[in-house]
Amino acid sequence: SSFTLKPILSGSGVAYYQSSNSNIASISSSGKVNPKKIGKTTITISVPASGIFRSASKKIALTVTPKTGKIRSAKNIKSRKLKVKWSRDRKASGYQIKLAKNKRFKKAKTYWARKNSTTSRTLAKLKKGKRYYIKIRAYKKSGGKKIYGSYSKVKQIKIRR
Repeated sequence: SSFTLKPILSGSGVAYYQSSNSNIASISSSGKVNPKKIGKTTITISVPASGIFRSASKKIALTVTPKTGKIRSAKNIKSRKLKVKWSRDRKASGYQIKLAKNKRFKKAKTYWARKNSTTSRTLAKLKKGKRYYIKIRAYKKSGGKKIYGSYSKVKQIKIRR
């Protein structure tokens, strides 16, 4: 979502704004930042010299991330299998699913859904009678690196079948 930068200026200085990549995020002359795509950009705020004050500039790194993941359902479908469904983020490249036997996700197993169109995954070879914890996040490949969104709320499920 968009937000506004409000630099504190001494005297009667006027701030000028510039984005290093306007395809990722654009910025208006009043300092309103409008994220467009997922990726990284740098915003430069500059103030020219005025009166007794020297010119100054400040660079701010900005990373636009995918939306927070949202698990729609997690159900024990067959013998020792779990089906997880989540909401789609159209701007993401894929999803990362974490499955663990504890709330802190120590020794968690990671599953990948490498297509944006995938919105469900069946996890197999689980232990009957055990409780599992699941969380998911979207990612976008940008410049050879993955930019991750925030994890979803943790969902817990007991394998009964």
